[in-house]
Amino acid sequence: MTEESLRKWKEVSLVNGARLSSLLDIPHLDNKYIACAAILSDGTESQCVIFVEKDFAREELPAFGPKGLGVFYRFCADTMIDAREVAAIRSSPLKLPLAIERKMREHGQTHMAGYLAKVVLNNGRTYWHAWGEQPWFVTLLEGCRVEDIVDVVFPSPAELQGVWKRERIIDAPVFKWCVYRKPV
Repeated sequence: MTEESLRKWKEVSLVNGARLSSLLDIPHLDNKYIACAAILSDGTESQCVIFVEKDFAREELPAFGPKGLGVFYRFCADTMIDAREVAAIRSSPLKLPLAIERKMREHGQTHMAGYLAKVVLNNGRTYWHAWGEQPWFVTLLEGCRVEDIVDVVFPSPAELQGVWKRERIIDAPVFKWCVYRKPV
């Protein structure tokens, strides 16, 4: 972990009450990780941000702190948004529908590094998509919206290798972390 990353970890910011309320209003499966979009004070928007409370991160993800987030997640200055820089929070246009996210979590990971599933759209089109350890955001085909996703189909264990070898697979979008402290 870089010195800048360690500094950011030690100086995790308090999120104000209004932002926390906005954050909790975003539809999510649990309060551990909230996937949304963040509009920063400079006017830029990050469409894929995972908000995680520092105490949860420290207690539940022992690898989260100064050592990084293990193999799949990297806690570093480049992927971290300071909570003080967040001007507004809104739903992400790339957030998986909750029903699809729930179905994926209930199914469980399809391989050691995460999830692979065929995304089914309401117009009958399909495409293969890969996620890391958590299925939060989705990369969409041109002209599609998350509301167009109606299902995901998982490959059987026998099909898995063939899909990786023969199919075009789209990766999940890159996301940023916003680790925050709650007001006391």
